[in-house]
Parts: sequence; C-alpha cells; structure tokens
Amino acid sequence: MLAVERKDDLRASLLQWMFCWLMLQTGGRPGHVFTASDFLAHVKTAKKTKARLDSWGEFRCESGGWSPVQDVPLALNNHYWGSLGVAARFKDAIKRDPAFAIAQFPTLTEQQIEKELVHVRQGASADKLQVKAATSSTP
Repeated sequence: MLAVERKDDLRASLLQWMFCWLMLQTGGRPGHVFTASDFLAHVKTAKKTKARLDSWGEFRCESGGWSPVQDVPLALNNHYWGSLGVAARFKDAIKRDPAFAIAQFPTLTEQQIEKELVHVRQGASADKLQVKAATSSTP
C-alpha cells in the first residue's frame, strides 16, 4: 500500500482495517491463500497504526479512540470490530491447536463476522470485571 510506504498513517489505518475486512470476506482462493497467521499479522499492523494515531489524536473517532483530524475515521466500525472479533477467535483457536495458524481460512459472511463480536465483548467485559475487582478490593 502506498500510504504505508509513505508512512501516511491517517490513510493507512483506514486501508489496513479495510484490507483485514476484505480478507475475511474473500477468504483464500486457489493461487492466493490466506492463513489465520496472515490475517493476525495484518490485524497486528493495523492495531499498531491505529494506536499511534490514537496517541496523537484529539478528536473522538467513531470506532473508538482518537483521531488527529476531525471527521476522519481511523477505521470503519464494522471493519474494525469485526476484524477484532475474528482475530480473537483465531488467537484462541491457535492456542488450542497451533496447526490452525497455517490453516487456510474460509470466506466469512457478514452474519458470521457479527457472531464473532461476542469474543470482543467477552474480552472487554472480563477486563472491566478485573479492573472493578482490583479497584474495589480493600487491603
């Protein structure tokens, strides 16, 4: 991607999340195979870019975080949250069976991707519970 080569994080972030979404929607094809580890590598890069922009930002971004430029999204909601949900499931599957990392993943429908959002919600809920327990406990 030209935006990545030019280190244009503002454009690259949106494109990186869009690419993750397209990987999910197209899956692997003969001659162009995507594996779970390929997808996770792209999500990791997109997360780093978005985190860097969050640290510079001063305007609220609709997908969460902060944008350095008003009305410029760092990621579209469905691309961002859907990709994070699938990435969480893939990480869990790799922990259970490391061979899953090199498995070609299938094309996912929007409904299947939406079902994966539960992995993000569960993770966020668990984090909130841990924080609440840590702050409410008294020595």
